[in-house]
Amino acid sequence: LWDKQHIIRKNLNGFQASCAGSNFGGVDLNRNFDYAFPPPEQMPDVCDEEYPGKHPFSEPESQALRDLVLKNKPFVVS
Repeated sequence: LWDKQHIIRKNLNGFQASCAGSNFGGVDLNRNFDYAFPPPEQMPDVCDEEYPGKHPFSEPESQALRDLVLKNKPFVVS
């Protein structure tokens, strides 16, 4: 998504109208995977630009990518 000043890197699931300034509610989909997911005591605020979601794969977009990779795992080259 685009804002007049920058790219919005979060989805709008759980959009928080109470987030001030240029930060928007939602989840940073680049961080909604189980790699390096922060422990609860280090979880950023929901309004933070890098908010990773409630838990890994909590968003339908990241679930779809996970399922696609798992379905095609024998064909994925590492």
